[in-house]
Amino acid sequence: MKRLSRLLKLRPPAWDAVKKQVKANVKTRAGIIWAVIFCVTALGMAAALLLPYNEIVYFFGNYGLGCFFPLLCVLLIRRWNRTLAYPATLIFTVIAVISMFFNNEGFFDGFLVTLFVIVTLMISAASDRLSFIYKWKTPFNYIGLVAVAFGLFFLVQWAIVIMMVGIFLVIILIAFFLMMISSLFGYRRYDRYGNYNNRNGWY
Repeated sequence: MKRLSRLLKLRPPAWDAVKKQVKANVKTRAGIIWAVIFCVTALGMAAALLLPYNEIVYFFGNYGLGCFFPLLCVLLIRRWNRTLAYPATLIFTVIAVISMFFNNEGFFDGFLVTLFVIVTLMISAASDRLSFIYKWKTPFNYIGLVAVAFGLFFLVQWAIVIMMVGIFLVIILIAFFLMMISSLFGYRRYDRYGNYNNRNGWY
């Protein structure tokens, strides 16, 4: 975990700084606009994670609504106020964890989706590796944010898929290894009456 943290350079802000930024922006126009955007995104995220196959949710992107849009929202909030991006991520994370226990598709599917959402949001909120995007001029900075949101979305999604495929391949290799061991030591043949038959010299 320490190596992963160093690789991504995750630097969450101090809690005192978060409280100061909340007090400073709670009544401003920009603060109200971003609060509305955040609330709408949070509602869409909860709906997507709780009812992934609902017709309306499915029309807006199914699980993409539950991860891509919150991810893009966090990146945009970070561009406006980097300190407030982290508490936004924590709230999105709480929504994902609560939705995991009430997911209609089962706890295991909910767990994978929750893990997927948390990882992508944490990277987008606190990784210094993404700082270069915010130095680009308009509109390339917004295009870059959308591209990074897509990139993180598919990166973590494929990482989970690769992990599951790896586990499946390990199980197959273990089963194949056990079959090889059993074939090396041979097996006993019995006739239809249950008597041992060794006329072919097999053991």
